[in-house]
Amino acid sequence: MRFDKVATRLIERLQATLSETVPDGMTVLLTITAPIRVPSKTDAVLEDRIHTLLGRGTTGRDENDTIHGNRVQIRLLRDECERAPKMIGFVHNADSDPLCL
Repeated sequence: MRFDKVATRLIERLQATLSETVPDGMTVLLTITAPIRVPSKTDAVLEDRIHTLLGRGTTGRDENDTIHGNRVQIRLLRDECERAPKMIGFVHNADSDPLCL
């Protein structure tokens, strides 16, 4: 999956966008199945969902959904380290279990 240009671009766009909005000490963990369908619309919906979760401030709970045919899981993690990454994204095959990540 590391050579999947669509997946790489989606994760890079989300990392760039969320780097400004995720508070220090918090990390957004995202898993998404590949191949990524309708990437620009999926990106927009993911951004909106993540902003909604950040607004609620709940950490440690998974948000599971299917967006444009892509199975996604989002989890907010709190970390005391301000240098922790703002967003970590994993792209996996549909037949692998994202809970292992």
